[in-house]
Amino acid sequence: MAAVTTSINDFQSGVTPSTLEQQSQYVLRWSEFLRSVGFEDPLLNSTFQQGRVSLIAAFASSIGRNLFGTTTQKKLLHGTVHTTVGAVCSFFREHSLTDPSKDQSGNRAITITCILKGYKDKDLENSHQKALPLLAFEQIAEDTLSPKRSLVSRLIVDAFFFTMRSCEYTKTTRQSKTKRLRARKFRFYKNNQHIQNHHDFPNADFVSITFQAQKKEMKNVTVTHEKSTNRFCPVKTWGRIINDLSKHEKANESTFVNTYFVRNKAYYIHYADITAKLKETVTASGPSLLGFTDKRVGIHSIRTSTAMAMVLARKDP
Repeated sequence: MAAVTTSINDFQSGVTPSTLEQQSQYVLRWSEFLRSVGFEDPLLNSTFQQGRVSLIAAFASSIGRNLFGTTTQKKLLHGTVHTTVGAVCSFFREHSLTDPSKDQSGNRAITITCILKGYKDKDLENSHQKALPLLAFEQIAEDTLSPKRSLVSRLIVDAFFFTMRSCEYTKTTRQSKTKRLRARKFRFYKNNQHIQNHHDFPNADFVSITFQAQKKEMKNVTVTHEKSTNRFCPVKTWGRIINDLSKHEKANESTFVNTYFVRNKAYYIHYADITAKLKETVTASGPSLLGFTDKRVGIHSIRTSTAMAMVLARKDP
């Protein structure tokens, strides 16, 4: 018995707290679904395997339609459905029970396979957003027609250089452990000396950004980038963003980097503003030049573009 207890403790120590918390949320959704169809036991101990398969298939469909979600989205992507179903199946295996998605031969049931493939096919276009060439980012960087458009352009350039997630520099509708950057998370340096005067930020040699919390339990990670000799430079653009915030009387160290002011009122750049600018740029260039239309680009195209640029430069992503 002591050996069994030890093995259980060893298993639990190998799972991060965030993973356990996420799995508990998936199991709660599973339990809520079961109650809605008249089942109280989340492990379905009195149900035959064929019945379990039918229930997990119905559960996958309900997740895809977001019937038990916390957002207002009508449909969820394949990745969410796949991850949720996988977590529930792991819940069964952890209790030494047969995976509810497997048929009598031990293979994934055809019903489950078809449901997941259907969701994957439907959101294929959204999940594989196209990479943009550097020329597109150079064009974006030149847009300074208004405070809002200027900030959108600068955030896109900086997101490209730092491979940033949208929730790190824009206002999104989704709750995330990844924190949006604030002015205090930036340090600018010239001749290896920390710059104190915000007016000199755009002329810095390099900038260091501390990301408070990211995915996979990464916290307070500092990333540094030196200035670029290209037409657009991440040090200069971040310097201008933080300098503009520092000059405003209503801004402070806690102000989000996606903040701009019009008639002394604060506004925020939303992820939809970033997406709109990317689509606008693609439309202006045209499919004859890029090989695709604005329907194939979105906010994830920025990270895709960074990865592609690094591959072409033969750098390890």
